[in-house]
Amino acid sequence: MAFKQMIVDADICIKIGSSEKYPFTEILFPLIAKKVYIHTVVYEEVIFPFSAKRQLDNLIESGVLEIIDEKNLSETEKILYASTYKNLAEVMMNKNNPNKNKGEVCSLAMANISCYRIIDIIYMIKNGELDTLNRKQSKILWALSGKSKKIFDNEIWPI
Repeated sequence: MAFKQMIVDADICIKIGSSEKYPFTEILFPLIAKKVYIHTVVYEEVIFPFSAKRQLDNLIESGVLEIIDEKNLSETEKILYASTYKNLAEVMMNKNNPNKNKGEVCSLAMANISCYRIIDIIYMIKNGELDTLNRKQSKILWALSGKSKKIFDNEIWPI
């Protein structure tokens, strides 16, 4: 396990949770972190594919994933959250499309975090940090994320 805790965004849940055959959300999240959080706004963004929503619900039921929001913060934490949210919203959100990037802003305002992308997870697998997965599964994960198999084979993890 790489981390004690992490917070996830809708994009990764949708991309890696899109396959019924390969339930990568349920496989990867518990391998990467002991506890996984998802902001209410982000959780509500994940509607389709159904397999992604089902995997999130399974992780919630198993206690690996927890839905969070600012309602349960202390008064001091709420003030800090609101200030951070305001600052992030000014640079990340479009006034003409107020829901664009809202999940990211809520998640970032909720925690001091490092951002890991699909490629970072692939490298964690390649380097043996997530040793229950292999190259073949990594390539499937890469492809499910809409990435080029050719780039995977030639640049990310050459044979």
